[in-house]
Amino acid sequence: QVTGYNYQAALIIGVCEGPVSGTGVVWKDKERTTLAALGLSLYPGDATPAAPWGYLSSYHPQEAIRYPGLAYVCAPLFSLGSSADVRNLTFEVVCPGRLAGFADAQPDYIITDFIKNSRYGAAASFSLGSLTSYGDYCRAMGLFISPAFTEQKEAAEYLREIAQCTNSEYVWSQGVLNLIPYADAPVSGNGYSYTPDITPKYDLTDDDFCTTDEDPIKCSRITTADAYNHVQVEFVNRNKDYNVEIADAKDQADIEAKGLRTKDPVKLHYICEPSVARIVAQSLLQRELYVRNSYQFRLSWKHCLLEPMDLVTITDTGMGLDKLPVRIREVVEDEDGYLTVTADEWPFGVGTISSYPHQDGLG
Repeated sequence: QVTGYNYQAALIIGVCEGPVSGTGVVWKDKERTTLAALGLSLYPGDATPAAPWGYLSSYHPQEAIRYPGLAYVCAPLFSLGSSADVRNLTFEVVCPGRLAGFADAQPDYIITDFIKNSRYGAAASFSLGSLTSYGDYCRAMGLFISPAFTEQKEAAEYLREIAQCTNSEYVWSQGVLNLIPYADAPVSGNGYSYTPDITPKYDLTDDDFCTTDEDPIKCSRITTADAYNHVQVEFVNRNKDYNVEIADAKDQADIEAKGLRTKDPVKLHYICEPSVARIVAQSLLQRELYVRNSYQFRLSWKHCLLEPMDLVTITDTGMGLDKLPVRIREVVEDEDGYLTVTADEWPFGVGTISSYPHQDGLG
């Protein structure tokens, strides 16, 4: 008497761009399992794989082809159960570029591979500067990420999100692209250290400003309503099967003095650890709340070496400014060779991220 059927099938599934180091957790629908428990073998997706899948070579030689650069799993007798359908399989992929003891990758390795990889890089011939100092900062702070590039977007948008995850900004300098952290104090950790250059490039005074207006410096200030004292970062929590969670940072003193002002959640799904999400939220909070004044002034060509992210001080007796530290955000040269500089106030300490304990959710 037949009471049911169990189905099996030869199965091959493409997972992602290779090469990969292996897989972690595997989900069959919502059930946690492993490749071994499912009877699956992993081909890591090397650029020049040694041979095609042995099962195909033996039983379907006409289909036995190589898949260079594609990581895939396969099984000659994959159990389908009684439904004859392949269940939804999801794979946690382990990739190169990780620091020992961490599950996520180093951002400087990610950016270099994303741009310069000869096979799939966004611009393999692009001039990318040294990311050594940036990498040391990320390692010292523990800012490691795991991006999954699953949507079609501009490369610049992906790179901006990585910079936002690591408290840094891109600078185009002398024909190469560099990445400068906002940090304004030395940091150390995980066997690495980073010391920022916080020496002002120039002490600018009335003698340096080139303008026909009465006020050599123009100042703009964002309103209190736009200075958020509660910032949220949306991330995927590896400890909770990559479900979406929120890490937030608040300035309680400002909340009690001026009321709660909450910023819409910033979506950064490259982050998979709650502790990293908390650090990123704190860095965004400090810049949102304490960097409110923007200054614009005009300089001559003799200051042409100034670049975005440089620190200078400005002095203007009419505005009551005495060696106020500002960080340059933009430099625009006009047809006459004059430089219009836009800079943000930079109270020292705003780029230094305080470390607070983070309690993971229990749900």
